[in-house]
Amino acid sequence: MNYTIAIPTYKRLDVFRRKTYRLLKRYNLCERVVLFLQCPEDVKEYTEAFPELKYVEAPSGFLNCINFITQHFPVGHPVVQMHDDVGQIYDLVSAGTATNPDYVKCVITDYAHSTFVRVFELMQKYKCNLGGLYPTRNAIHMNDKEEYTTTLAFIHDPITLLLNQRIPLELSRKNDYERCIRYYKRDGGVLRYNHSAFTTSYNPSNDAGGIGHRSAEDEMSDAEVIKKMFPKYISYIKQKKNGATSLILKDKSMLKYDIHEKPLIFESTQLYHKNAPIHKGDRYAIVLYNKDFRWADTKSPRVHRTEPFAEDKHGLAQSGDAYYLQSGTADVLPLLEALDATTFRPDRCSGPAKPHTKYVDRENSTFLSFGLTLCRKSKQQQAMRGIPDRRGVNRHNTQHLHLFTQLCQYLNTLHPRLFGLDNTYFYSSLIVAKNAMCRFHLDSLNKGNACILGVGDYTGGELLLNVGMSNARLERLTHVLGVGGAQCEECGACDDGQAVEKEE
Repeated sequence: MNYTIAIPTYKRLDVFRRKTYRLLKRYNLCERVVLFLQCPEDVKEYTEAFPELKYVEAPSGFLNCINFITQHFPVGHPVVQMHDDVGQIYDLVSAGTATNPDYVKCVITDYAHSTFVRVFELMQKYKCNLGGLYPTRNAIHMNDKEEYTTTLAFIHDPITLLLNQRIPLELSRKNDYERCIRYYKRDGGVLRYNHSAFTTSYNPSNDAGGIGHRSAEDEMSDAEVIKKMFPKYISYIKQKKNGATSLILKDKSMLKYDIHEKPLIFESTQLYHKNAPIHKGDRYAIVLYNKDFRWADTKSPRVHRTEPFAEDKHGLAQSGDAYYLQSGTADVLPLLEALDATTFRPDRCSGPAKPHTKYVDRENSTFLSFGLTLCRKSKQQQAMRGIPDRRGVNRHNTQHLHLFTQLCQYLNTLHPRLFGLDNTYFYSSLIVAKNAMCRFHLDSLNKGNACILGVGDYTGGELLLNVGMSNARLERLTHVLGVGGAQCEECGACDDGQAVEKEE
């Protein structure tokens, strides 16, 4: 990939020599570098010290210089904008032992070029024009994150990757936050590669050049300015003991719902969703849904959808995308006893028996399905049985009869006729997933909305629902799934872990 490394620097030749230049030499990246020099003295000194590096004379002032950089390169050109004081670049690696198999650590990368290319390729794949690395070298925090994310996340500007869009910035301080929000508003996402990080000097007190030292009062003032500029995208300002400030960003497109014994109705075929990534205890997620059993399967139209996407829970309840079901009181203990006594099978579909791609930990994702299912018998075979469509009865109804009975009793006590096998019930199919973690996905082969609730002695694991974003943004969040969600690519008939009836 033909990218350029653009380095704005001002009267910091010695810092550049000790830090970023040494890093560039180690990784043989000097031929890609363009220095942006902001005064005649720097032009003379830097060109004498680093004759192999290309340079461009730029206007003085950090804000003016970085805006000049975006105007200097063509639209779409890959640019790694790098500060002059980057110390090291690190990769997250597994270093497990027999006594601690999950141990991870950060090690200095062997291939910075490969890291940059990897991030650029992901940016192009998910149509994000801004990308970067994890902002701090902390192996524990990095390991808790997915390899990369496309939500609204902070891209620390000492290493910023751009598919250049010539978006001008306005703030002289905290403009890396401004850049994140402006690109997020434009593209619907930013690409942060969470398994690589870097080190740099933040606000050094002995900085003779650069952008100068900032006091605690200046830090807070700068943070308040950008919070006032983008109130919808910043939750609050966090100030550390040393006076440094950080802004906690919020992705307005994502809503979180507590579903612990609270049935939630939502548009699972239209809205990308997953469970929150961390929970403690055994979590049983019960998802109720309907299938389209017609032979000529067509996706049901979305009905009663006239309101715009909501930005809060109250608004969402009004929009019809999701709402808590008005339910009665039901004793969950008999159901929990039946669930705890049941062995849940790993995620498998019929046919080649490969896991569905929506699960993050597919080998350890376990579930059971109940109710009605799509039968794989032919149309003629179904007609001989007196069945006019693809309707079939899930074998788990009888194989796990006690659990099936407890599910029906609990659910129909919560709400009359919530789950059953004929058309007088609201839902005729369900799955129970135990401790499963999903990627963002659509239940694209289902019909209409779904109902989800969680039971068990657990905390966390809320439902995350994405609203108010473009289709392109939603598609990016599916990662490897692509549009259409979780249906099995091999057989095309089973999805969301149904047990389909095999043809005899």
